[in-house]
Amino acid sequence: MNYLTIEDILKANHRIAHLVNKTPILTSSLLNRWLGHEIFFKAENFQKIGAYKARGACNTIAWLLENKIVPKHIVANSSGNHAQAVAYAASQFGIPSTIFMPAYSSKIKAQASAAYGANVVLCETRAITDEKVKHAAGQDGTYWIPPFNHDQVISGQGTVALESINELGEVDAVFAPCGGGGLLSGTLIATRALS
Repeated sequence: MNYLTIEDILKANHRIAHLVNKTPILTSSLLNRWLGHEIFFKAENFQKIGAYKARGACNTIAWLLENKIVPKHIVANSSGNHAQAVAYAASQFGIPSTIFMPAYSSKIKAQASAAYGANVVLCETRAITDEKVKHAAGQDGTYWIPPFNHDQVISGQGTVALESINELGEVDAVFAPCGGGGLLSGTLIATRALS
């Protein structure tokens, strides 16, 4: 079994540099005073599509093309930010995309995904959404980008911590949210290597 390393995140950082924003690091003097520590926030709300998910989606497609894997179609399943990220990334590479979303997804995120050029398919439940993307992924020339459990998604999302530590230098602690674990996994790899 191969494990991801800082080299994978460094390669991802190089691949996506022209596709994503280098987001600012902000601090709050009031919060620092209240907590007695200097705390920094990586403002990924200023990222393409408004979230760090753009990093993983862009890296995955760039990695595919770098490895001479040229999908005719990209599919993904998501109720929000990953949907937009894959739609954005696919549009940057001129590859058609279909995003399967539960009907309860944010209408704004569904519309944003469509605005990036994706065919958005709303499904009655999350289970149906997941079943439809699995079926679509079985079609010839189609590549499925999952929201977190993919090496290249993790490597792309790990660039958040890479940028942060490169800019700040040594830090005492790093905190990251955990949904599916892609951002947290990439953050752990980068942080262990750099700090």
